Amino acid sequence: MKKRNPTSKDVAKLAGVSRTTVSLVLNKVSGVQISEKTAEAVRSAAKQLNYHPNAMARGMRMCRSNTIGLVAPWSAVEQVFSRAVEGVQDEAFLHGYYTLLCHTKGERRREDVYVRYFMERRVDGIIVITSTGRQDYSNWEPLLEEKLPFVLVNSGVDDQRMSSVYVDNYLGARMAVAHLYGLGHRRIGLIGVFQSYGKALADRLRGYKDAVAEFGLEEIFPTAESDQAPKAGGRQQTEELLALPTPPTAIYATSDLAAFGAYEVAQGKVVIPQQLAIVGNDNYPACQHVLPSLSSIAQPLAEAGKEAVRILISTLEGESDQPQKITLAPTLVVRGSSGGGS
Repeated sequence: MKKRNPTSKDVAKLAGVSRTTVSLVLNKVSGVQISEKTAEAVRSAAKQLNYHPNAMARGMRMCRSNTIGLVAPWSAVEQVFSRAVEGVQDEAFLHGYYTLLCHTKGERRREDVYVRYFMERRVDGIIVITSTGRQDYSNWEPLLEEKLPFVLVNSGVDDQRMSSVYVDNYLGARMAVAHLYGLGHRRIGLIGVFQSYGKALADRLRGYKDAVAEFGLEEIFPTAESDQAPKAGGRQQTEELLALPTPPTAIYATSDLAAFGAYEVAQGKVVIPQQLAIVGNDNYPACQHVLPSLSSIAQPLAEAGKEAVRILISTLEGESDQPQKITLAPTLVVRGSSGGGS
């Protein structure tokens, strides 16, 4: 039986450190705080195992390009997905990989073109950051057929053949409702897009419904989902909810954009948060710049991007030949819109 080549995971285990530390030391990354004692332990373990991290040599030996294709639904400067892009690129760099970034503007046609491009470029693997409403993943079948490793980020795809990193949107919605309930609110409404999209938004709907049921509250929805853009839709839905005979005293929005629409309606009608508390979802940077600042469910997309790289590298280095699925927990960032500050 052929002896398996040592991996960075083996070095990390022998040295008693993380794989990231191994990569930082052996790739001589500057500007990081690692003690000489730790660095020497890593070098000693690598020497003992005869582990050589030279990226070029490794690529030649294993017919690799040391390049990861990265597909994002919007530009890298988009406020939410940029975090995932940054996480992928940071983690890839630590492991000696380059990234080729293409953004699709949400268009399936562009995505298909980029998939073919990456296959022709013979990248080692692909990471796909998907939009929140994504439902159809059939165009990734060619990668399965070609056995080209790929990982989906921000996707709750059920296909067991596909590795994915997903944020627990169900938990996020429950956290939002529980927070508002804990503040004394007993009429908590829901706005945003939540039924006609993919798993992430469906999970936010389910989390809201289960939470209000658990607290013995009434579900308060607009009569129908708006077909407008999220902000305009949130504005329209909030107008409807505030016109009810007994309007809600709090609102959970399935996106921050919908919540910003609610802000526009509230101006001159109700005072936030005294008369209407609001919690959004996604934690856009703009949440800090509205008045009062918007409480929101933050998704750990930077960490999701890093996890995707770790999954991909574990596949490339032969440490795992099975698809991996990781679910990360969101966090609630409390700000002024629910009484947490200015």
